[in-house]
Amino acid sequence: MKTVLDLIENLAQVAEHGITEHDRRGKPKLARSYAEVVARARRIGAALLEAGVAPGDPVFLQLPNGLQLVETFLGAVLAGALPCCLAPPRALGGIEAFQQRIAGLFSAFPAAHLVADEETGEATGKPYLLPPDPADDAPACPPREVDPEEIAFLQLTSGTTQSPRGVRISHRALLANMNGITEGGRRQATDAYVSWLPLYHDMGLVGLMFCALYTQCPLYLFRPETFVARPLAWLQTIAGLKDRTVISTAPNFAYQHCVNALPPEKLAGLDLSNWRLAGCGAERVRPETVDAFVARFGPHGFRAEAFLPCYGMAEATLAVTFTLRDHPPLVVDGHVSCGRPVLDTEIVIRDEAGAPVPDGTDGQITVRGPALCSGYTGDATVPPPVRDGWLQTGDRGYLKDGELYVTGRYKDLIIVEGHNVDPDEIEFHGDQVVELPACRSGAFAVDVDGRERAVLVVECGGKETPEALAEWADAIQSRVASALGFTLYDLAFLRRGGLPTTSSGKVQRGKLRDRYLADALTFLWQQRALKETP
Repeated sequence: MKTVLDLIENLAQVAEHGITEHDRRGKPKLARSYAEVVARARRIGAALLEAGVAPGDPVFLQLPNGLQLVETFLGAVLAGALPCCLAPPRALGGIEAFQQRIAGLFSAFPAAHLVADEETGEATGKPYLLPPDPADDAPACPPREVDPEEIAFLQLTSGTTQSPRGVRISHRALLANMNGITEGGRRQATDAYVSWLPLYHDMGLVGLMFCALYTQCPLYLFRPETFVARPLAWLQTIAGLKDRTVISTAPNFAYQHCVNALPPEKLAGLDLSNWRLAGCGAERVRPETVDAFVARFGPHGFRAEAFLPCYGMAEATLAVTFTLRDHPPLVVDGHVSCGRPVLDTEIVIRDEAGAPVPDGTDGQITVRGPALCSGYTGDATVPPPVRDGWLQTGDRGYLKDGELYVTGRYKDLIIVEGHNVDPDEIEFHGDQVVELPACRSGAFAVDVDGRERAVLVVECGGKETPEALAEWADAIQSRVASALGFTLYDLAFLRRGGLPTTSSGKVQRGKLRDRYLADALTFLWQQRALKETP
């Protein structure tokens, strides 16, 4: 198997397994075998060509997580186009931000096409195609030859420190990464994949959807909003697959959300002993979250050794490191090990001059391997991320005994009283005090009389009294002072959804800082404002 087309051709022979789509309540809604999925994808590919999509054209897909999105994505690949999944308006901060994103994409990709439902398509003000739904007797996309070095699809970078860019992923890179993931995960014939992760996120697209297709294992798809509202539905689906060994992956916040939202009395009868791999990545893995999740769900069959912290990024297709163990994840100095490099992948930690540093020394994580992207597209001013074969990640970390420990990102670093502090060390305390679903915190530095000071902005439900917010603020300041040794210059609360985030839900700290300095944030309560009141 050398290309995605080979993968799709192999899937066309699989009638016993397939994809099950779940509704908004987390219940099975629609199921198709892989053979049926491929047959529909072939007809969709032909319909896209008929609609004017040409090989090599970017095709932006703004469709809900489900069979329609999977089939349209595969159809675009079969047609030779470059599919790229987009986040919905709500994930980008509303329709205005979504319109700006679409306008920027059409400016950067003049030959692009947008596939969306009528409501979303009309809201963009741009030309769009409705998702094809060809009849069973409609023509299929003609077969074609593909070089493994050709681009298979585009992934948009998360854009936490800069504007998102299109990452070009070749057929060769995708196949290499899926092979590394599934070999590292010691794939089994009994495996099944359960995912609520959005397909516009590399972990959902590559780590779960494509790995399920690659191994021809069953795939169960949810919408992200279903998980946020009903996290128990995710766990119940995993537990319900009694004859399967389940692989399901999520960011750190999802495991913490389960702990916060699901008290022991809601877990009667839940048995998670079949959850073989519980991947955790996309953001920093917190040892406190690992411990809390194991403590809450261990009595319900969840095995600590199933927890699988991992590290990766769109520029590496997805996975860079993870390691299966027969014991809980390793923790050193408050950092969780993300494991060893996947098959044929190398990591070197470098100092600011680019020289390798000794084991245990913090520096920039650089990566080399067969799954690296073929560069960026859409912005000619952006330099390629791979130099001399090495990906410059911009992430900080260190190696110890061959395992990677991620400590943060260079561009987000806050220096308070001579100490380097990663923003998520501060944000963690805001999240721990508030503990509300889908609420995030954002930390950044501001200059105050020539000194760098830390600011924390925390989302809340919006109905809290000023007295309740003041109590939360005192608790957060106390935790930060105790754990980090300094006091926040400012601590403010705003309504849930007020923080600027990437399509994958990461807080855009740079944008948050800019809005803070421009007084463009509407706070419900602000500690500095109270201090400055005469």
